[in-house]
Amino acid sequence: MKVEEIIYIKRLPEETARLRREFNSSVKKHFLKEFAIDLTRVEHLRKAGLSEDDIARMKDGLNPKGWQVHHNLPLDDGGTNDFTNLVLITNDPYHKAITNEQNSLTRGLTSGKSKTINWPMIKDEIYPPKPFDRRED
Repeated sequence: MKVEEIIYIKRLPEETARLRREFNSSVKKHFLKEFAIDLTRVEHLRKAGLSEDDIARMKDGLNPKGWQVHHNLPLDDGGTNDFTNLVLITNDPYHKAITNEQNSLTRGLTSGKSKTINWPMIKDEIYPPKPFDRRED
């Protein structure tokens, strides 16, 4: 995973809440459905280890089990619900670790304030893009 230097500007909580409601009520569902009907993306989902049941869940607008839709640039920093800002990511350990790091980097930042931060960014549409092979010792 790469990091990018960004200027993080804390958005007003009301605006963040509005965007989060929009994401939860329609954007996430639409993103998952669109992803699951694109044949090229479905092939990437399979290569990333998602099952046919997971892909069926996505066609219904639901997260595959153990996965999340993540905003690269978060909503409380001027991030948008645009599909180009979204990535399908495994919940554990990646989404949890990234979210914890992001919270740590922005702790204490109040609305309208800014800070230059090295921010974790995911360039792929699916992360990790393929399952890791475990070596047997």
